[in-house]
Amino acid sequence: MNNSIHIIASHDPDAGSTANDNILKMLKSLTDSREFKYQYTTTDSGGNKTSKSISFYTGNFSECYSTLENNQGIDSSSNKAILDNHVSVVQQTANNKDSVSGVSLDDEGINLMHYQKSFSAAARFMTTLDQALDVLINSTGVVGR
Repeated sequence: MNNSIHIIASHDPDAGSTANDNILKMLKSLTDSREFKYQYTTTDSGGNKTSKSISFYTGNFSECYSTLENNQGIDSSSNKAILDNHVSVVQQTANNKDSVSGVSLDDEGINLMHYQKSFSAAARFMTTLDQALDVLINSTGVVGR
């Protein structure tokens, strides 16, 4: 709590200042081979709790830590490769969808030119009809005037 660390040199309260049996015990626990287990509790359908364990490594602490570190690195690289593969598949699927259902700019440009020519022809036709109606309305029936 107050940022201080205390290592008890001995379990014996009457031991002298040179007693280091507890420190030797800690060092021995780091270098001794042992079985590392993950313990967990399960609950069955009847509500009964059962404690179980899974052994994930047998060896000393340093070797266990190194193995866990290596496995984490391998899993991380593997997951990155899988993610890259999935992203590639999604991009390829999107590209294939766009190639089938996408809009071709060349085709749209050609259609736009057709519509423009059709509009111009319709405008000329309307101008011709307007002139013909103008001649019929204003020039017919002027014989007797």
